[in-house]
Amino acid sequence: RLSLTEYQGMLIAALFFIVEKFLRVVLVLFPVGYVIDAMPEWVLSRLKLPQISIAKKEAEREFLDDFGSFAEIMSFWRYPFEDHLVETRDGFILGTHRITGPRQLSTNGTHPNQNVENGSSTSTSSLNKPVVLFWHGFMLSSECFVCHPDWVNILPFRLAEAGYDVWLGNSRGNKYSYKHIKYAPDDRRFWNFSIDEIANIDVPTTIDYILKET
Repeated sequence: RLSLTEYQGMLIAALFFIVEKFLRVVLVLFPVGYVIDAMPEWVLSRLKLPQISIAKKEAEREFLDDFGSFAEIMSFWRYPFEDHLVETRDGFILGTHRITGPRQLSTNGTHPNQNVENGSSTSTSSLNKPVVLFWHGFMLSSECFVCHPDWVNILPFRLAEAGYDVWLGNSRGNKYSYKHIKYAPDDRRFWNFSIDEIANIDVPTTIDYILKET
């Protein structure tokens, strides 16, 4: 026969199993953002994630579709960022964004940002951090990674909160890489490229630039 202590252990193990199954079903039926938004403020505060609830409420008041640039999205979420210009060997100027730290929940609504053109950044907030580079797909831009209305579903922000140095690149020809040292966009020679140049020139050149900066 089992002892009383062994029966208690079996009962506790069974309760843990039931709770785990219940939580698994809840997470399958409801999105993570919905579960977090339903949490009371004191729970989020104890979890040290009050910015999630605040961001969710802000996203309900405004539409991200109304934002016209990466900078406006960063202003809305109050993340510090930098704009970098990377020149390729064939003359394209690639706009590259860098999220330099966690969300700034300042009362004045301002956010620190800088513009850096082919030079060393003066920011020290991202030194000695692990680096992550995001690169968009065909006919997109860096905005596609930060335009979700739910904070918990924006991976660059989650990584910035976790202490990563987050970079977002842009391929030649999109709205942030619309310049060339010789050709204007209305010149046919400006568009004389394919996905091969994006893969073989744009991405490696941006990586080399990031390595120099970090």
